[in-house]
Amino acid sequence: MSELTCDKGSKVSSHLIDGLNINQGGSGRHRCVICAYTYGKEDGEKKQLDFEDENNIETCVHDKKAIKSRIKSIHENQAPTQGRHKCAICAYSFGYKAGLGGSENDFDEFSNTNEVDDNEIYGISTYGTSAEVITVFNRLNRGTYYVPKFQRDFVWKIPQSSSLIESLIMQLPIPAIFLAKDDGEKSYIIDGQQRLTSIKNFYNNEFALKDTIKAINGKKYSELDEKYKNRLDEYALQLIIVNQEKPDDNNDGIYKIFERINTAGTKLSPQEIRS
Repeated sequence: MSELTCDKGSKVSSHLIDGLNINQGGSGRHRCVICAYTYGKEDGEKKQLDFEDENNIETCVHDKKAIKSRIKSIHENQAPTQGRHKCAICAYSFGYKAGLGGSENDFDEFSNTNEVDDNEIYGISTYGTSAEVITVFNRLNRGTYYVPKFQRDFVWKIPQSSSLIESLIMQLPIPAIFLAKDDGEKSYIIDGQQRLTSIKNFYNNEFALKDTIKAINGKKYSELDEKYKNRLDEYALQLIIVNQEKPDDNNDGIYKIFERINTAGTKLSPQEIRS
């Protein structure tokens, strides 16, 4: 059985993490689930969880409980192979149960049940469409398309953003953008934040192109020749719209799509990396 180790040295069997629910709310947001399980086990052995102290107890959407101060003290960990977007409170709760004397294999039942639930309750539909870059930029500027809280920060450097803009001007294909409708009239970005933020920043003249073809190198959007502006403006971005039809009280299915896109994808070829 494989074992996962976080950068703080906590260790746990990988199957325990794989079976966790997805949840990024409350004090458990972005916390290391490997440490959460370890802390829970330690507290279980000491019987530290005081259910009478409501101010120091946090309950997740899966009705698992944890000591709030313990969860808050855990370092952040968003490594794809270490339980990114998994519920730290669930991890703590199952660790606590193991610490009280329950078997660590209690997770096996939880994991198997979770897999069945995924097949039974998630109703996901998708459809493809397209929109010109200039249209997508306007939607980004208006906030019609936005970055949700579970997304990482914008991390691309200018050469990466420049390579994307160059690809669009040269009419090279790039991967589709994944979006999901929210409860209103807007859509949030599941996959493609780095690309869309690069486009928005370039149109807002926030950087000049670097390490590109000579005709556009060193230029901001407002400085491009008209023919290159037109090529960029009229490039048709492929959009995939995702809708979770059930359950209708959470976005777990959307989170799973995000996680799988970002952890289970194939390596891009050198040509694809341009995008």
